[in-house]
Amino acid sequence: MSRRVGVCGIILSLIVVATGQAVVFTEATLISVDDYAYDGADVTVDSCMLTIDGAHGFSNFEVVNGGAVTHSPSAGLVLTISGDVVIEAGASINVDGKGYASGSGLGRGENGSNAGGGGHGGKGGDGSAAGGAAYDVVDNPSMPGSGGGVGIYRPYWGSYYAAGGAGGGLVQISVDGELRLEGVISANGANGQAVHTRSGGMPNRHIYYSGGGGSGGTVNINALTVSGNGSVIAVGGNGGYTNRAGGGAGGHIAPTCEQTSNVRESHRNIRRRSPWSCSEQ
Repeated sequence: MSRRVGVCGIILSLIVVATGQAVVFTEATLISVDDYAYDGADVTVDSCMLTIDGAHGFSNFEVVNGGAVTHSPSAGLVLTISGDVVIEAGASINVDGKGYASGSGLGRGENGSNAGGGGHGGKGGDGSAAGGAAYDVVDNPSMPGSGGGVGIYRPYWGSYYAAGGAGGGLVQISVDGELRLEGVISANGANGQAVHTRSGGMPNRHIYYSGGGGSGGTVNINALTVSGNGSVIAVGGNGGYTNRAGGGAGGHIAPTCEQTSNVRESHRNIRRRSPWSCSEQ
């Protein structure tokens, strides 16, 4: 019998779900890093946002009716599923902009008037400052994307800043059975901020400064079978002014499966171990 769960707050810490029990989330809910109340359950996310931080294990996992799953900034989402995963059309796992913040991360873009983009699967794009370096392991990536550099304007009377885009987050899913993906799994970097102002005392002088784009994050999937017509995306964000600041590099997409069909991958400068046609893995 399904158990419907809503916004829990204190209630979350009081609920203990038996292994294999069905739990249906219908309102926005947080499962924190140290909240294992739902581990082992059959989980359905129905037309709401479920935030899952850190590593958790479930029996089966479904996202339906436009539902979405994400993680808090920099927390990462690591799921171990003993059965099957279903992400319906219109549903998603979306960790866009949930990686390293502006100006941070191993591949952070350099700060400057029009900053560099964050690096991850490749080098970030250059603006007036350099893009960040590539990092992570292609075969088994495990890190979120990096933030774009901060755009800086420093006239004699002060300093002004334009935030870089945050990097994409981290999705790691291990499925003993089938992952049926009709919706979207995305770990995109966010766009940098763009600022236009006029110089004090010189109204005809236009000043443009902008942050770099955040790099794409990581989607690392290990499943017996991957099926469906969905998409996996980990692209970098744009620089605030696309013709001035650097864009973020793509992230990492790493599928491991015995069979797959029709899953589409969208990327820009993404590093990956293999295409989704992974029947030889």
